[in-house]
Amino acid sequence: MPITRAMLAEVKDHGYMPELIPSAEFCSPLATNMSMIMDIPKTPAGMLTTIHDVYADRNDDADLRLKANVHEVSCRAAAIPDWTAPTHFDLMATDEKPIRVAVYARANLADYPVCHGVYAWMATIADKLAMKMPLTEVEKALDEKYGITGTFQRGTLPIKPARYYLYEYMPIFRETKVLRETVPVAGIELDRISPCWTGESFVALESVSMEHSAGANNTRMAICRDEDGSRDSPFIELSATALTIDFDLPMFIPALRELRMYAETDVQKDNYELRYTYCHYHLTNILRARWNIVPRESLPDELWDKVRCGVV
Repeated sequence: MPITRAMLAEVKDHGYMPELIPSAEFCSPLATNMSMIMDIPKTPAGMLTTIHDVYADRNDDADLRLKANVHEVSCRAAAIPDWTAPTHFDLMATDEKPIRVAVYARANLADYPVCHGVYAWMATIADKLAMKMPLTEVEKALDEKYGITGTFQRGTLPIKPARYYLYEYMPIFRETKVLRETVPVAGIELDRISPCWTGESFVALESVSMEHSAGANNTRMAICRDEDGSRDSPFIELSATALTIDFDLPMFIPALRELRMYAETDVQKDNYELRYTYCHYHLTNILRARWNIVPRESLPDELWDKVRCGVV
């Protein structure tokens, strides 16, 4: 299941940003044709997205074609890192702009694997200044009050997603689960994971690995969290045809109440191997403000405003 605008809208409405949404897909384009791995003509209003790293098969018959805003990239797959190491990209799109990942076939391709990630978050005042997005009157007042323009011009804002994770997310414990299960056609539930301290922590899925499976088997992992997704209509679905047990696909999918994961297949898989890593984190007041999970009046105005500014 590719990343869609509806998925990003769920991140905007219910998400705990910044999130790193994963994609694991495969395609079989005929020569001189292009297959879309992700094609979003218009991202949600107020949201910034970044196409982050692409994992694909090293193959002289394939080109990777990416787009973010008006910026387009064509990358020959002849000399990229092979499949389980990333070809490094960070392509940002502002709100209501297109993002796309596609494969162009120079010759016929079969079950060609492509994984990538999309960072998604709502733009702060600092983000808007950096990306030349208009400010509201309230945002202009906050910019003047906290000197965001000056800090941006100095070069220390806006904050990048990796810096948020490094400085503002304190882990309680991280665990990797390794499973070897029979996956019937009816599918199985793999896990339900809740935060270790209700109301004071959250849990985030950080990577997934699955034994490689041919495209005809349609073996996949379904991921749901809180109110986003169900077993029949998951929030995220990853194809095992684009994965291997030797590769951990990175992601960051937080949940305040519960992560749910399922394995599905069209052809029964015996002794099937899966692996996933998740971490429990402290739920701080900064995150409560950024994620809009408490009323504004329950936190200091200065903290709330600084979160909107993008200072913290």
